[in-house]
Amino acid sequence: MTCFITACHLLGDPVDLDYQAKVNIINNEICVTVAAYPEEEVSFIFIEEAGNHSNKLFTPFDNTKVHYRPLQNQCISNKDFNFENEKTYHYTVMLITSDDKFRRFSTSFSLSEIEGNRMITYRKPAIKYRISQ
Repeated sequence: MTCFITACHLLGDPVDLDYQAKVNIINNEICVTVAAYPEEEVSFIFIEEAGNHSNKLFTPFDNTKVHYRPLQNQCISNKDFNFENEKTYHYTVMLITSDDKFRRFSTSFSLSEIEGNRMITYRKPAIKYRISQ
């Protein structure tokens, strides 16, 4: 006899999704932007090379001391993370409001170089669903 145990959320359970961050190359540097609201601040930034968990950066922001508000079309700080060509990266930005509402933006992309110009290829969709607490 086979038994399957599954879990699912109930109607009315809050489910939030990752919003799509955008990535571009400006002056040969990686530029990630998010559609932030004026009242939102960056809570943390997480960058990781796919398949290499030792090459990552997690930067939490203490919003009581540092107020980092991303503006529309403004690059999010990469904190000098070294992006290399021919590698894939996952980039997440968590935004938070003063009443502790949050939105998470993410993107996955690969870098390459053709004739001296860096190119970006978006990877799997960044949208994932999860149940929030």
